[in-house]
Amino acid sequence: MAVHHRLGQSTERDELLRQVENAVVEKAGTAHIAEGKSEDLRILMHSGERTDAIAIAALLEVKPKHALMAKLIKGLMDARIRGRWSTTQANAWAMVAARNY
Repeated sequence: MAVHHRLGQSTERDELLRQVENAVVEKAGTAHIAEGKSEDLRILMHSGERTDAIAIAALLEVKPKHALMAKLIKGLMDARIRGRWSTTQANAWAMVAARNY
């Protein structure tokens, strides 16, 4: 599934890339997106895995050969428990991100 809204201006792409890069927490072999947690997000079926998958999808649109891409994908795959992610939305986004990768 391709992203329907393409970022038109280079300044928009640069800002998206900057925000994603600033939120990355990198480990030796993996990376993920750090974000604040709240009870409100849990009600919306939020998960860190979904955020990571959405960030991967965005990076694939903006800079598909980004140096952190492999670590983000590995982190996403390592987040599975018994072969799946924590919510149906995380599963859906992760499958989209993995397929596009």
